[in-house]
Amino acid sequence: MNYINKLDLWLSNNTVYDFFKNYRFILLISVIIGILVNAVDIFTVKFGMDSEIYASNSAIYYTQQRYGSDLLYYLFPFARYHIVSQLTGMICIALSAMLTISRHNISNFAKGIFVVLVTASPYFSLLQYFYFQSAYNFIYLLTTVIVFRILENNKNIFIYIIGILLLALSLSSYQSLFAVYLSVMMINVILDFINNKNIKAALITILKNSLVLIAAVIIYFIVIKIVSTNINSYHAGYIQYLTKDFLDVIKFVIKYIIQVMFGRNFNSFFTANVLVTILLLIMMIYLPLKILKERKERIFIVVLFIFFILSVFSINILFGSELPARTNLSYAFYSAFPVMLFFMYCKRNSLKLLTYLIVFSIIVFQAGNVAKFQTAQLITYNKDKMTAEDLLNRIYKAYPEIYDAKYKIAFTGKIDNPNRHRLAMGYDIYNCSFFNCDNGNPDRYMKILQLLGMPTNVQRENVNDSMKPFIDKMPMWPDEKCIQLYDNNTVIVKLR
Repeated sequence: MNYINKLDLWLSNNTVYDFFKNYRFILLISVIIGILVNAVDIFTVKFGMDSEIYASNSAIYYTQQRYGSDLLYYLFPFARYHIVSQLTGMICIALSAMLTISRHNISNFAKGIFVVLVTASPYFSLLQYFYFQSAYNFIYLLTTVIVFRILENNKNIFIYIIGILLLALSLSSYQSLFAVYLSVMMINVILDFINNKNIKAALITILKNSLVLIAAVIIYFIVIKIVSTNINSYHAGYIQYLTKDFLDVIKFVIKYIIQVMFGRNFNSFFTANVLVTILLLIMMIYLPLKILKERKERIFIVVLFIFFILSVFSINILFGSELPARTNLSYAFYSAFPVMLFFMYCKRNSLKLLTYLIVFSIIVFQAGNVAKFQTAQLITYNKDKMTAEDLLNRIYKAYPEIYDAKYKIAFTGKIDNPNRHRLAMGYDIYNCSFFNCDNGNPDRYMKILQLLGMPTNVQRENVNDSMKPFIDKMPMWPDEKCIQLYDNNTVIVKLR
């Protein structure tokens, strides 16, 4: 009984306990909204494009290039399963958003606006489907924010070393957490400066955390260099500075940032981002004129807002390219921060009502897009499943011996779907298919067939030049003869 009393006393005096006690309602509402917004993904049984890699845990790429996720695979193997993964991810997102602003003297309602907007953001919807390991990426999202909070006012060198190592692991899980760390830093710097107007403290915070991030990036690359010969070409291919003129790349990045802020296709979710950008510009004018009195303070707050924008897009600036849509994690913080600031300084009831309407509108816009695109994912997966089942039936009917691995199997071509149903419309990555991803990747074809029952000991053969005359004479799928035996040892499947 004495131990229970001691535990109760420790919890009562612990900041973690206070955190959950003070913000339990906000966290609960945010998680519920996040679940509702992502309901199509969470409660629909399907596999993501790379789920089979984590199922077998055999991909050397993840061991070498994303060793952070690989580590969590062993620590939390249950977190890769459907529904468990997404729900864990939603909880981590809500905690990350809450931790970002929890220590500031802001009303709980304003904090709630920020957390809800981050949690309901469409910029998290892709990870849940494409990698089917949202728990791992979002655990490291939470870790990234925790590292920033721990190092804020800590002078213990040992804690700094631990923080840098954890941040390096986070970056190895998902490289766009680089931009998340900088965005979280700038949000806190701006809020602190509005409160204390201390330019020196703001600069020290920026410098200190920039050095921490640089150290983490260096460690991340050192580990990759030790376990692998080079940075994976998939990532290197996005670094435009290597192949294009520097000024052209900078012009492209500036144009891209403006397009995202003021509306363009998927990346902006047009109306929502335009509203957010207008509110950001209003706050960039209002704060210097009404809140800050000295000229240097007014100039400095504008500079901080510019740094915030650059932080949000820092991963794009670093690579010099647009990058895949699933890397836009930091954009969620861009969508939430200006709205929260606007609410904080709305003194008139009419303006507060306007803020409520804006918040509600943004959530509706975001939720509508998330549901739309996740429905496209579901339809695409069902189409892939139908195609894979058709191929399996044809293969087994024509060459049943392949079930006992007496033949190898080879694939050629891919299956595009240009005339999609209107419910499957949207940004192309949401229509990413096992049969056209990576411009036609036979490994993808093999993996979905294995997911649906093909024995894993059946070997896949690469198409070589000697096969091409034979393949040229074959009809394409869905013709009955699109599957034929070559040289009495390889079953060739010709798609489109």
